[in-house]
Amino acid sequence: MRPHLIKVFENMADMHFEPDTRISAMMSGEKERIQFMDIVDPRDKKVEDWMCEVEKMMYLSIRKVLKDSIDDYEVTPRNDWILKHAGQCVLNGSQVHWTANLENAYKDGGMKGV
Repeated sequence: MRPHLIKVFENMADMHFEPDTRISAMMSGEKERIQFMDIVDPRDKKVEDWMCEVEKMMYLSIRKVLKDSIDDYEVTPRNDWILKHAGQCVLNGSQVHWTANLENAYKDGGMKGV
């Protein structure tokens, strides 16, 4: 565990380093692992440069796993879906679908539809 990471990136407790020191994933304080979309290679770079690459990869990777969880919501039983995806994706994905369902109910039936 790299305790300094959580001071730099909120709730990032660790990163997964491949044997060649490239970075392929991040882990939360709750031990949830998010695979990076692309590997970050810190070799021959200043720390501030590769850390910026890690930050960019965090955004891209979180965006992808959140989108995947939202799409998967409709095809996976909810109990399985909750266990399959990271906690923040479950919270946000549930809110996306709840809001969409509420809007559809209102459009279809007005206040009675809600």
